[in-house]
Amino acid sequence: MRRAWLLLVIACGNRHEDEPPVSPPPVEPSKPDPRLESINPPAPFDAMKPRMKRADVERLLASAKKSGDDYETAFKGAVAHPAFDRDDQLIAITIIGPDLADVVFAKWGHGVAEYSDAKTTYTWPAAASGWSLRFDAPKNDSTLEPTLEFRAPEERIQLSAQVAPPPPFDVLRPRMKVADVQHELAAAHVAKVNGERNLPDVPVYETAIPNLVGYPSYDSEGRLVGIQIQPVKGADLGAIVIPRWGAGTVEKHGREEQHTYPPSTSGWDALLTLPDKDVAFFGQSLEFRAPVAPVAGVAIEVDGKVFGELARLLDTTLDNAIKTLGPGLHRETADEDDTAAERGAAHQGFAALHTKWSPQEWRLVAHTDPKTEHIVRFSLAGTTTTDNERRVLFDALRTTFGAPTPVVSDTGRVVIRFAKNAVVREIVDNEWEITIAR
Repeated sequence: MRRAWLLLVIACGNRHEDEPPVSPPPVEPSKPDPRLESINPPAPFDAMKPRMKRADVERLLASAKKSGDDYETAFKGAVAHPAFDRDDQLIAITIIGPDLADVVFAKWGHGVAEYSDAKTTYTWPAAASGWSLRFDAPKNDSTLEPTLEFRAPEERIQLSAQVAPPPPFDVLRPRMKVADVQHELAAAHVAKVNGERNLPDVPVYETAIPNLVGYPSYDSEGRLVGIQIQPVKGADLGAIVIPRWGAGTVEKHGREEQHTYPPSTSGWDALLTLPDKDVAFFGQSLEFRAPVAPVAGVAIEVDGKVFGELARLLDTTLDNAIKTLGPGLHRETADEDDTAAERGAAHQGFAALHTKWSPQEWRLVAHTDPKTEHIVRFSLAGTTTTDNERRVLFDALRTTFGAPTPVVSDTGRVVIRFAKNAVVREIVDNEWEITIAR
């Protein structure tokens, strides 16, 4: 009996091998999700196309219902606002609302998900409408609201490849005067930031990167020493900066990380502050700072011979001084026009100096006659840190201007007068102001 069963199995097996192989059913090519073809902003933004001009956007929104600074949308309980680039072209529409998740997932599925401690981000590629899509869904314990962003199909405007502030602040140099900063920012759009935390009571400007705003800060002399960039509407500043510039030098301070970036030829260094992820995104900031040390390619490199060169430039024009010293000497509003709302008619020159007598930046101002722009005096200011640096400085002054003589002023200050054209005053310990004049 066993033999019979064995023969039957072998026979069946042989018969199976003689049959032609059965081909698997054909695999149909995957079809794109038809829902993706319907990616389009809700009313009243539904007729808008990427990079539409601001004037056309405002025309379409003229009769739209507003809720504070935002516009009500066809999505229940959600409001929206548009974002523009520096050319006034529409590059993003941001929608905020408590029940967005139900609407988004029902209309467009779940896209590609990326998880973090504070939120889950879903993205969809550009559709026929021209818009791509990003949805940030905060965790249940987060204080953030769900945010949906329709974006122009090209990659969102990034920070420049070098460490530099985004437009409109990209035209600003460290230590510009208030009047000149106001002139450069005259055409910039003041951001509407009602209800945002950690923003000062000063004009805050939109940047070319959606949902990032910024404002300048000044020293006691009215010169620009910082540009503060902060996210609004739940933007993730770290996700914008770190992919562009890397992590920089990272230090942990309590519940936040600080990423430091060295200065570039823009003249600025940068400090990115990121709180722990469980703090969500409050407290994020990116500060561009006027560096203490001179920056190669920005500061004019000089040695002791500069004093003789400056003495020879007295009574010549500011244009001539710029040709002689190089483009590092910039025109700026003259001190006499400091109170002007914008750049005045009178100008003077300003430059950062890299000297042989200090590792820190020195500053040069070329003061002019307001009518002729002929230079009437130069002022240099900076510090020394060691006796040897002081020796190098005063040897150069002595070589150019002759023997020094200490003089006590009426107010009890000691100034050092040289035989020709120069007066040196020590403002505080090791901080100097040198005046060169006829």
